[in-house]
Amino acid sequence: MLAAALASANRLTVITNSVGVAKLIGDSNVDHRVYMVGGAYRADTEQMLGSASIAHVEQYRADHAVFSCGALDGDGTLMDFDLEEAMFAKAIIAQARSATLIIDSSKFDRIAIAKICDLAPITRLVTDRSPPLHYVELFRANNVELLVADDTP
Repeated sequence: MLAAALASANRLTVITNSVGVAKLIGDSNVDHRVYMVGGAYRADTEQMLGSASIAHVEQYRADHAVFSCGALDGDGTLMDFDLEEAMFAKAIIAQARSATLIIDSSKFDRIAIAKICDLAPITRLVTDRSPPLHYVELFRANNVELLVADDTP
């Protein structure tokens, strides 16, 4: 999990809507600053979401946004199956100078109901397996750095 790796980094400032991420990084023995975004609590995902969370995140400016999505279509459209999660992802991307999308390979060639964005604001994409070739070409054409965490079948 990325949050566990970040917890051991030096002096981060983290803005999150995830209770689990806030706790993991906040409870580490490193001098981090953690800002928990307010909003409506969703027990199923342990996240704060809704219009209040979007208004809250819009008060910040970040060097980097790290997020996930539920689907990535063949044309490079990022989507989610939950409208509130998609709206929150869109808001954090807008507040950051760069953005990293972290998805597993099952998200490629999927369609979901709520659009987040296209590839334009995405700096890098991290996934568990090499995507189909048309995605590699699409990422290259959109200046998205592709990082494959584990490329073993």
